[in-house]
Amino acid sequence: MEWHVETPPVTEPITAEQARVQLRMDLDIWEIESDRALEAVVAAREYCENHCDRAFAEQQWRVTLDSLDELTLPGGVIQSVDSITYTDSEGAEQTVPVSVYTVSRKGRLRLNNDQSWPDHTPGPESVSIVYTVGSDRVPHDVVQAMYMLLSHYFEERRTAVVGASAQELPLGVNSLLWPHRMIGV
Repeated sequence: MEWHVETPPVTEPITAEQARVQLRMDLDIWEIESDRALEAVVAAREYCENHCDRAFAEQQWRVTLDSLDELTLPGGVIQSVDSITYTDSEGAEQTVPVSVYTVSRKGRLRLNNDQSWPDHTPGPESVSIVYTVGSDRVPHDVVQAMYMLLSHYFEERRTAVVGASAQELPLGVNSLLWPHRMIGV
C-alpha cells in the first residue's frame, strides 16, 4: 500500500496571527518575514504528521493498492471516502458504489452485509482510494509541539551550531508527539 497527499490542507492548526505572536514579531517585521514564517508553520505540521503517521489538519489522501480487500486506511481520523476506483477485468477504470462498503472514523474499510467487491484485475496500483483525513480539533500537546518546531525552524536558520553543546529539551517535541503515534499502520 502506498499513499500520498492528493490535496493539502486549506488551513493550518497554527494561524498566521498565532505564528506572529509565537515568534514575537512586530507588524513591520512580519511584513518582511511572514512568508518564511508561514512556510515554517507548514513544515512543523508536516513533521508532526510524519512522526505520528497521521494527519492533524484536514486534507485529501490517495492510497493505491494491488487489489480490493478489507483494510485500515492510514492517516488517523477519516472524514469521508471520496472514491474507490479499480481496474476491471477488461482494463477499464470503474468506481465502487458507496452502498458496497462502510468506513469507520478510525479508517476500517469493510464490506456491508450481503455485498462483495466487484470483479477486478489485481495488479500493481490497480485500486485507488481517495479520502479526506484529519481532525478539526488538534490535541493541545500536538499544537505545542508545532509551536516548538516553528520557533526552532525560524530561529535556527542553519543546519549545525558550532561551539555549542546540543541537548534535546526534556518534554521536547518527540515526547509531546509520542502518545499520538499510530504504531503498525
